[in-house]
Amino acid sequence: LCAQVFYRCHLQQKGRNLIDGDGRGYYEYLVQWSTYGNFLWMRPEWNSRAALPHYIVEYRQHRYNKYSPGTAACMTPAFVAARCWQKMNAHPRDFFGKAFQYAILLNGVIFLLAGLWFVAGAVQLTGVSREVALTAACITAFASNLVFYSIHEPAMSHVDRKSTRLNSSHLVISYAVFCLKK
Repeated sequence: LCAQVFYRCHLQQKGRNLIDGDGRGYYEYLVQWSTYGNFLWMRPEWNSRAALPHYIVEYRQHRYNKYSPGTAACMTPAFVAARCWQKMNAHPRDFFGKAFQYAILLNGVIFLLAGLWFVAGAVQLTGVSREVALTAACITAFASNLVFYSIHEPAMSHVDRKSTRLNSSHLVISYAVFCLKK
């Protein structure tokens, strides 16, 4: 896990963003609220339909983000922590800078670990030993693409092509199973 995080940080230093694609659509809720204090999705750089990013759609002369805000809510602690770090170190306001990239990466890893903890807890509630429960959590992590996508696409709430998913979805589902079993 540590090697994967280190590798991803190395890629980010070469200019590859962690907050990209559909993940940027989710993350944009935080940027919009922090910059404009609303969700009207009107910005000077979006002065025409052709200039709109892929996640903003127009309908009946209103603009909407086509992604739901739930994943953005899960990213909020990382966003706030990165913004505070930026202010304390007198860095210019850049919501896609390294501080935010690393904060979202750390957020993805924390959600992965929390979700696996709930998986182990739910398995242990079935009466198996702690070792078996931890083994089940490890198999869940490494036999699926959870670890890979937690580190390579931490801003996403899903992964396309019929993959299992992680971050907020993994945490919420595993927490629900844990609570139901309890």
